[in-house]
Amino acid sequence: MTPWIDLRKLESMYRQKKKKRVRRDDANESKSNEAVVTDSDISLDAYLKKWAHQAPAYQVMKPLTDLLTTVPDVFPPANSKVESHEYFLKWREFSEEAFDEESGDELNAVLRKAMKKVKLFFHPDKLPADLTESQSKLFKTLWDIFMESEGIWIK
Repeated sequence: MTPWIDLRKLESMYRQKKKKRVRRDDANESKSNEAVVTDSDISLDAYLKKWAHQAPAYQVMKPLTDLLTTVPDVFPPANSKVESHEYFLKWREFSEEAFDEESGDELNAVLRKAMKKVKLFFHPDKLPADLTESQSKLFKTLWDIFMESEGIWIK
């Protein structure tokens, strides 16, 4: 009999994810040094625009794969502009490796599957009734961002 979970593989995946997150945090830190306005000084709309669009003008949407893998960055506690809610804990992170290994039609298939999960999680009719104003605004904005991004990136 073999164990259900290969702990060595799990630990190596965790180390890789941690290294990538550190690299992403370092890159974000260097980008944040360029910005005059800090995240604590901006509104929720500006925070989400900064998350979803590419610097420096924040007019061009980031690739869908980047948005999918960085969604937890806009949830509390990473985002201090939104109160915590148990619904945020239901989000399952997407692995960057899932998108890195694919290309062309295979990538489109993976993106379509990921977008089905996003649509189930962020759909306005599926959200809890007890959300605060900022939580509702976050979910509505994320829904709009993903629907716009889906039209751009999935062919």
